[in-house]
Amino acid sequence: GTKFPEPSRYLSRMAPHAGFLGDAEWHTVIVRFDRKNITVMVDQLVAYVEEPGLATEIDYDDVELFIGGITEEDSATAKKTFPYNFKGCIDQISTKEDSYITNYIDIYSENVKSCQLFP
Repeated sequence: GTKFPEPSRYLSRMAPHAGFLGDAEWHTVIVRFDRKNITVMVDQLVAYVEEPGLATEIDYDDVELFIGGITEEDSATAKKTFPYNFKGCIDQISTKEDSYITNYIDIYSENVKSCQLFP
């Protein structure tokens, strides 16, 4: 698998501007990856920034992308960074602007609770 750099390589900051998201409303989450930083925006507000961004020594052409949850077998670093999986509904996944995933053959759910709009 892909070997990721040590966490000490990163300068990360959480920006508490995302607010409470468990409000039964849909929210827009945008994640941007580049060499300078990785930015997560929630409803057009910066929620997380990690600097530097993508490592130049890693080939990113063929990687698995986990949205919302990671498998039990994933690395200890990933589990430490993301101790809880997503709970809620995910819709309109896109890898570029106005282009959404509609063929879910290669997509599967792993440790993500089912979508319950009204629990």
